Amino acid sequence: MQQIKKKLEKYWIPHIDKNLWWGASVKDYENEILEILQNGKQAIAIELRGAGEWKFKQVLSIDHHGESAKNPASISQVLKLIGVEPSLEDELIAANDRGY
Repeated sequence: MQQIKKKLEKYWIPHIDKNLWWGASVKDYENEILEILQNGKQAIAIELRGAGEWKFKQVLSIDHHGESAKNPASISQVLKLIGVEPSLEDELIAANDRGY
């Protein structure tokens, strides 16, 4: 997650990070997500449980754990979404992260 945050900051992409522990949920960001959606913008949950459920069905989920294990590492998904080629460091982090 640190590398994702670093990339978002490098490319001036707005994001919200409450620095919550592993297992955080979209419900932990409910007010922020609903405000984003009400403003007609796309909310994207990175490694947050519950994206796509009930009132969060419009939230795009980026994850590669559990049911999403078939997906590329989250850093790879984020970089593809923002149109940035991964650096060697990004690729090494993605390879390491896929192991978990």
